[in-house]
Amino acid sequence: MMPVMPARELVERKLKIYFSFAVTESGPEKRISLRTPRAPTSHLDLVVDTPDAQATIFPSDASITTQPASTGGTQITANGIGGDLVIT
Repeated sequence: MMPVMPARELVERKLKIYFSFAVTESGPEKRISLRTPRAPTSHLDLVVDTPDAQATIFPSDASITTQPASTGGTQITANGIGGDLVIT
């Protein structure tokens, strides 16, 4: 008979990554498109330097909010993402 291992406690870890993306321009509109992996749970905090930026997620089963950032840009917060994130 195999010995029973004690249950491990789940530990939440945060990861902060700094990276850059290509910005697509179409007339006056600038756009960033990100493909995010599907995961059972997810949370994204993102700050962009554009005031009044808008964010959309496809498929749209995630919750997303935008608000002015203290740096003068826009803070985007998303929960349950998994798909394409488009910021304009």
